[in-house]
Amino acid sequence: MRFNDLLRTVLANAGDGSGAAITRWRQCVDLLAQYDVSGAASANALSAEDRDSVLVLIADMRTRISADQRIASIAELGPRLRSAGLVRLLSQDHPTLVSAMMANVRLTDEDWAAIIPDLGPLARSVLRRRSDLGARAAGTLRQFG
Repeated sequence: MRFNDLLRTVLANAGDGSGAAITRWRQCVDLLAQYDVSGAASANALSAEDRDSVLVLIADMRTRISADQRIASIAELGPRLRSAGLVRLLSQDHPTLVSAMMANVRLTDEDWAAIIPDLGPLARSVLRRRSDLGARAAGTLRQFG
């Protein structure tokens, strides 16, 4: 199944109830994990428009998904999370989610440098403890003291 088919399926199946909302949340997060990969030059990569559509869905659903469910969906991705857009969106969410996400997410040095100014203090604090950041990201972090 191609991304556009997957996206249309997720968009078409809003469903009712909290179970459907959790499923849709997880599908959206997984779509970004698979198709919005920092530094990837893939034929299956999301267009900016499709990525933004998924991010809008996630932002709209966030208040209907419990913190525990949001945390679990991000923690389960571990280092498969490579979406700068998702990191930017969730970077000021629940502290446990932010800590898990920032400890595991893998972005290019260029993407890190671009989103660091948008991150909250906790996210930047977790990043400072990582030893795998590139020179640009490290330099951008230093600008925030």
